[in-house]
Amino acid sequence: MKKILLVVLSGMLVVALGATAYAQKLEFTASGRVEVSGVMQQNIQTAPFVDGSTNSLFGGIGLTENANLDKTATYWGERFTLFFNAAMGKELSGTVAFEMDSTRWGERTPAANNTNGAFMGRWNADAVAVEIKNAYIDFGLPYIGIPIPTTIRVGVQPIGTRPWIFNTADGAGITASMKVDPLQINLVWGKAVEGLDAAADDADVYGVNTSVALGAISVGGYAFWYNMNTYPFNDANTAAYGTTPRNSASMWWLGAYSDGKLGPLNYNFDFVLDTGTVESRRGFSDVDYQGWATRVHVAFPWEKFNFGVVGMYATGSDREKTSSSGLPGTATTVAGRNSTDVDGYVIPPGSESWAAFGESLVYYSMGRYDGSGIAPVGMYMPLGNYGNQMTRGAQGGSWMAKAYATFKATPWYSITFQGLYIGDTTDNGNTVGNALKTNGTPQDDSDIGWELNLMNDISIYKNLTWTIAGGYLFAGDALDQNVVSTPGAIRNVSPDNPWIIATKLTYAF
Repeated sequence: MKKILLVVLSGMLVVALGATAYAQKLEFTASGRVEVSGVMQQNIQTAPFVDGSTNSLFGGIGLTENANLDKTATYWGERFTLFFNAAMGKELSGTVAFEMDSTRWGERTPAANNTNGAFMGRWNADAVAVEIKNAYIDFGLPYIGIPIPTTIRVGVQPIGTRPWIFNTADGAGITASMKVDPLQINLVWGKAVEGLDAAADDADVYGVNTSVALGAISVGGYAFWYNMNTYPFNDANTAAYGTTPRNSASMWWLGAYSDGKLGPLNYNFDFVLDTGTVESRRGFSDVDYQGWATRVHVAFPWEKFNFGVVGMYATGSDREKTSSSGLPGTATTVAGRNSTDVDGYVIPPGSESWAAFGESLVYYSMGRYDGSGIAPVGMYMPLGNYGNQMTRGAQGGSWMAKAYATFKATPWYSITFQGLYIGDTTDNGNTVGNALKTNGTPQDDSDIGWELNLMNDISIYKNLTWTIAGGYLFAGDALDQNVVSTPGAIRNVSPDNPWIIATKLTYAF
């Protein structure tokens, strides 16, 4: 598949660039959004895990008795995204996107929790905080006798599929979109890691996503292969020729989905399976990965109301067979046993689907209310190495059932109430809670808790929206914490019920 996909994409690129150019009028447009958010919360993760891990297959909420346990945290943040597009007719355009962030108004330089220059909120301003988010060319493939309308995109671009459950990332690559009614085909090649030019230490992404429209519904499927000669992506052993990355990985994500309308109901369905292996080059046992997740959303719009239900289930791992990072040679909770299997659902390195999942405010993250585009909250948040390793994202190790109702009271105001139950699917331990039994092994509980959310959307002007929301989680035993950082010491507590109040002002233009 690797060679075929690369040849197809390269051939399309050569044909397009070899076509005769002709003059077009340049049309220059700009768009963007400014978001300012404020958050007040208690017992929601805002720091690395207690056990010091940088990946989030397991770990505590990050609560310690002498720091943030049962204390109220507040902060403000800001994000400014700006898109410029230069089009030469419908067939050719170039786009560049800039992003500027303040994860915390008043942050220090460099920001304590940010390493990518996103600290424009420092006092006296003038921060070097402009990031290149995208820079790509779009062009239609000239007609060469094959009646398949095709668009090629080349450069640093959004690369994602079904972002609320699988993948959304920005990266360098070439993608192709082809449409032959009723069939839509998308091909993807991305360069995730290059490393040394003359060494086999790179990581490539290959994917195909197809869908077909069948009246009021559409069905589709996708297959993505991550061929990672270096894993994790930030392995320091690729700094010089002659060194060898500690691990390699070959991972597949296979998915099926459907969207549409059945009578008065709107629905979305997703199923995705991950399978593959992380292989050690240092003599440790390989780690086999195989997990899955599914989600169903059904909505019933009626006059000024919209009623809906959502169900999601994602497999969890066995903590006796899986370490907190899932890497070969890393210890599990059983003395003398290293990680061998990751049966919990994981998302690809760099995927930010944990922010796109957005099913709640406390346990998960509803970005339009809690400011997740600026500083993600939610207990699942994959800190540290999410850009370099596979993580459980928003779903892994949990299941949920949700019901909601939205009432559009006026053209400028709507209110939503939702309630959901969240359960834990991790074996021989908990996904987020890290409480221990008296013998030092992890507690194994099933109840994460009940969560209630109330959200308000207010349109001040056509392009200016104010949102304010609150969430409260009646915590179950699966969130209990061992708050003693000394290895082997045990002091379990049940934190006060987590809650959040969040507001965001958004200007879109």
